[in-house]
Amino acid sequence: ETSHLIAREIVSHSSSAARKKSERTASLILIDRTLDIGTPVRHLDNSLDKIYSILSRVSTNSYDLNITSDYLINNRDDLGNLTPVKCSFSHQMNQNTLEFIDDLQKTKGKEGLILIKKKLLEILKREIPNFEAPKSNGEITLVDQIKNYIDILKNNEMTVLKYSNTLECISAVIEAEEDYKCSKWEELLSFEKILPFSLAEINDNFNIVQQISEALNNLVQRSKALEAEEMPGFDIEDIIELVVFIYSILNSSFCDNEESFEMVKHKVLQTIIEIEGNRFVDAFELERFVTSIFDNIHYCLQSKNVLSFYQNDFSSLHNQTTVDSVIKTIATNIMNGDGNSIYSSSGNINKSGGYNPNSINYIPYGQSLTHFFSGIGRRRQNQPTPNQNDIIIFFIVGGITFSEVNELMEIGQEFNANIMVGSTDIATGKTIYSNLFEQNDINKTKK
Repeated sequence: ETSHLIAREIVSHSSSAARKKSERTASLILIDRTLDIGTPVRHLDNSLDKIYSILSRVSTNSYDLNITSDYLINNRDDLGNLTPVKCSFSHQMNQNTLEFIDDLQKTKGKEGLILIKKKLLEILKREIPNFEAPKSNGEITLVDQIKNYIDILKNNEMTVLKYSNTLECISAVIEAEEDYKCSKWEELLSFEKILPFSLAEINDNFNIVQQISEALNNLVQRSKALEAEEMPGFDIEDIIELVVFIYSILNSSFCDNEESFEMVKHKVLQTIIEIEGNRFVDAFELERFVTSIFDNIHYCLQSKNVLSFYQNDFSSLHNQTTVDSVIKTIATNIMNGDGNSIYSSSGNINKSGGYNPNSINYIPYGQSLTHFFSGIGRRRQNQPTPNQNDIIIFFIVGGITFSEVNELMEIGQEFNANIMVGSTDIATGKTIYSNLFEQNDINKTKK
């Protein structure tokens, strides 16, 4: 529905007059990834993907994050019982902060913390004459070093105000690193790196089910280990997201096998009960919830398999030890000029003209969306290439991860194109999870 709204809006501003290439023209590529349930649930090692998955948002319709001010404000008794100050990740950001976030977006793992440490050192050397960074021993972590630098800065309230936007962003990263969910994040990231390798060489459904069962058993053991360290273990959302990731990398023959599907569903229900214990009041309600989740997963997979480009070369995405995102795969093939041939089988080629109904839909050069949707003149047009314009706009319906934004930018550099990216949302596992479960939150049925 969102795709239709965007298309209608473009139609209302379009003209049928031919447009020549100029600095004011661009190629627009719309990708609806609603059925792509795999990439958003992955625990990507991008710094911004990590904090957007761990920290909660201000509201469901906001891109801003709930960030406490604990790291930036000294404890003061005179504040009394006043409501704690809330920080923001997105409001009133200056150009320097935007550039810092752009740099942070390109980092992975500990690279983000190293970048933050360097940024704080720059601020300290700029604001404190003759400042020398304290020597760190091997026992202190990067997070603790960063917190020590912030402690030095926050002794001067004017300095904190001067760099407040940047410091609030840094606080978000530190808060995510110290959140109990961070340890679970690292555990699930390890699971997702190993699973494609273990599933790649298995071709029969029974052994795939066994492999999934083993992965879920390992999840139970790791959850108990976390709880033994007095840390929260995995929860129902973690389990569902891992299962969705597994299904996203399996071939359609397994996903369409009803017996295998039921066996995995039963194992997932068993895993939830093992991890959650007797916290659910109504076992029947839990079973009904899991069944509805699997029904929705099955619906997404069936709907996706109807699309021609999933039926053909996109099947090569499955059972790969390295799983590229669908967005990266589509963008790479389009930029290579493979938009027509790679998604269609030779038996379905329309011999009477240049338009192939099984290829990615495109708007011929000089033609409006209204003419295209009406079917007029499709057959006699040569398919254009996005490179005919120096500016290429990718708009993703259904959300995009920061890792995918980086991939699109790298593709732009490779093809010497100016890439712009827009989306309806920042995609995380929560995005997909909320699409799969019913409005009634199953966690409300816990004791």
